[in-house]
Amino acid sequence: MWKLPRENQRGLLAAYHSFYTYWARYVLSTFLPMANTSGHSKKLTMNAVFFLAYCIGNILGPQCFRASKAPSYSKGHEGLPECPVVAIASIVSYGLLRRWENSCRDKAEQENMKLSGDAAYSDLTDKMRQSSRYTY
Repeated sequence: MWKLPRENQRGLLAAYHSFYTYWARYVLSTFLPMANTSGHSKKLTMNAVFFLAYCIGNILGPQCFRASKAPSYSKGHEGLPECPVVAIASIVSYGLLRRWENSCRDKAEQENMKLSGDAAYSDLTDKMRQSSRYTY
């Protein structure tokens, strides 16, 4: 949108609609940490940290679009592509980390070979309950 001429209406519309691909990354970043967190206190803390980061992002994001940079808003348009790249890199690294953690837990469980079903409904965190597996 930033570099396209204003006469290119179809290109501007396509660029505008490409911003809506953000929602897939947003939904993934919302549900994955909550799905992989056990323990009531830890889950509440995780939710609060996520909400705080979301609010800070919503406060800082519009600061890139200053009236002094109108009408091109070059600084804001330079920052827009960085956000999806950071989001994708974060989700991929989170998935790889959870996959590695699952494989470590699988190896440890094969060595110990003891199953305890009584911890399934306890208030243990995901780190304390070695039988839990992460989704990614």
